[in-house]
Amino acid sequence: ISGRVRLAFQGGVAQGTARLGPRRIELLDMDAVVPLAVLAPSAGLEGQLGLRGFDLDLRGGECQRAAGEVLLNQLRLAGIELAGLLLAGTPACSGADLLVPLRGQAEGVDVDVDLRISPAGAYQAQLILRTTRPEVEAALAAVGYRRTLEGYETTFAGQLGVS
Repeated sequence: ISGRVRLAFQGGVAQGTARLGPRRIELLDMDAVVPLAVLAPSAGLEGQLGLRGFDLDLRGGECQRAAGEVLLNQLRLAGIELAGLLLAGTPACSGADLLVPLRGQAEGVDVDVDLRISPAGAYQAQLILRTTRPEVEAALAAVGYRRTLEGYETTFAGQLGVS
């Protein structure tokens, strides 16, 4: 016997619907705001992760469909507030993984992030920051970003803190 369970949830940080079945998890029309430090404590960034109208369909351990909007805001890097910087992107499936390209710019800082999350919750993010602000350049160099022709780059990986 197999069946599916549909759960609607609404709380302080998230609301939406989850459908669970044999070898399948679906998140539907999810809205959430979560501190980055809770989800990815090893990322070295502070800020808020927001989901708007987020849908994710995982079947057999693989991403089948993703939609909605992912936002990062209230960002701080190495103690420097990146005021007004909002990164936004649309999630998509890439093979079995969820891929979220995030882009944004504000006050002399331009950021590109390519975030890849496996169905098991392992993540890898590649960041490229371009800036005209000397204090941001110094902070990036101090925390190990590499200066390249594209800007200041780093890659980090870890496991999502929520399981």
